[in-house]
Amino acid sequence: HVSFQIVVTAKVNLTGVQVKFSDLAARHGRITANEFEVFRENYVAVPRPSGNRILTRLYWPDALIPAPLAPAAIPAGQSAVYWCTVQVPPGAVPGTYSGSYTVSAGSAWVKRSLSLSVGGERVPMPHFRANVAVYYPTLRQWYGKNLGKSYTDEEWAAQKKRYYEFLLRYRLNAYDLPVEW
Repeated sequence: HVSFQIVVTAKVNLTGVQVKFSDLAARHGRITANEFEVFRENYVAVPRPSGNRILTRLYWPDALIPAPLAPAAIPAGQSAVYWCTVQVPPGAVPGTYSGSYTVSAGSAWVKRSLSLSVGGERVPMPHFRANVAVYYPTLRQWYGKNLGKSYTDEEWAAQKKRYYEFLLRYRLNAYDLPVEW
């Protein structure tokens, strides 16, 4: 996985903001747009940061919200940061892959070129025992409070499974499995 950020600063109020990618092509291969994931960074106010030289109230990045669930508006004079990740498929031929991304809001859009250099090195797969805690009841409450989404127990079981599969794609193991032992 390769991650990078795109910062969108609004001169006017923007609504319906989307970040989309084209396929990345090279002479000997292609990385499809389906390999990209886009998240909007969410910031939280920390009134008194600890362990830092600056002890005044600051906003710190916290959650990465999947773009389809994130606010799609940016008020005038403010910025939104999008965390983008592309998974380089196993067996991708080394070389430079080129394509583009587009940021759109309503009928307005900006297109920029993008290139990715794939080397011949192989990164070994990590083996972790357990390294992340997922608080499924808290997540379920968040959906109700922030998105007005309520799940049946069956729907929530499927959602938990999607969260777990997401973590596994990034080679992260959760303490809590979304299925019975």
